[in-house]
Amino acid sequence: MVRYYRYFILNALLLGIIGCTDTSPPLKKDIASVTSKGLTPAEVSAIQTNQYWTSAREIVRKSELTKNLITRKSGSPAGAISACNKAANLGDEIAGDLAGLPLLDVDQDAIKYLADYSTHLREEASLYRDFASWAKEAGAFEQNAKSLGTFFESFARGALGDPLGVVLRIESGQEGIEKKKHQLLGLAQKSEARGIVLAKEEVALRSRLAAKYKQEFIPLESPVPQAAREFSDFEVRQARQRVNQQLQEIGWLLLNGTHPTGQYESTTLSAFEVSQDFREMVIKVQCSWKGATSSRYQTVYLFEVSKSKGVTDLRVVTDTALFKIKESNREQARGQLHEYWDQKK
Repeated sequence: MVRYYRYFILNALLLGIIGCTDTSPPLKKDIASVTSKGLTPAEVSAIQTNQYWTSAREIVRKSELTKNLITRKSGSPAGAISACNKAANLGDEIAGDLAGLPLLDVDQDAIKYLADYSTHLREEASLYRDFASWAKEAGAFEQNAKSLGTFFESFARGALGDPLGVVLRIESGQEGIEKKKHQLLGLAQKSEARGIVLAKEEVALRSRLAAKYKQEFIPLESPVPQAAREFSDFEVRQARQRVNQQLQEIGWLLLNGTHPTGQYESTTLSAFEVSQDFREMVIKVQCSWKGATSSRYQTVYLFEVSKSKGVTDLRVVTDTALFKIKESNREQARGQLHEYWDQKK
């Protein structure tokens, strides 16, 4: 969880603009037991505390996935609900992994801080679930308020002398939903404040540990440069537009590399997807072409694009041609597509 953005993220979730993505398994490292032979108790504690802190950092690094999970827009209320629930599950998972780390000979201050940190993660997980519940309730209420059934109910009650009955019920429901929203935002602000306090406590703890054990203790949530590896939303939109504009050139290039004697006709875009961590784009195209005897064929290609490495893979999904594509031709086509993609950036 990225401490300084929690309140903003939770507030944004109320607008139903947050998307979702999957998470990866926990990165957990077993701490090897350290023999005390030839070492003083202080030296053993230094080794164990350092390994404990390093393992905790590896686990907490999964919080980056939480950030990705709840900062990608989907424009869907269902996406917001799913994002909240998955963020909650991930927070609980991180807290559970931290609680499972071996504690023998570890500095008590480090143990206490991570216990407080884990408690905060679980409290945030509970808050995310409350937001998901609120979003689901608000979405269902809005759908009901706008439904044709509500309209006819209002019409019928009006005919029976109670024209404002349904309207008043809707307004009452809206007030309840708004009240709960403000309650949740208040809790989110408190959670954010608690996160800031923990961040200050961590700085003080790291300073004490460094002075005591004469070694550096890196921040638990030390930032990892993502810009060089992840596509931004703008870059994804730009790439999608580029593929649509250059689709025929891409199709011709792929056919020329894999079926050099084929007569190119046209290419259609079958799929354009982004990996869950936004580090790869997966593009699938279908190329129509004619052989030497004027027989018509179709070949479906799938290629992956990495921000840092360009076109990293090219696969032939289906091919109706009689002759199988040679591996050397497929790799040659991948290389040509890689060069083309880099040149057209």
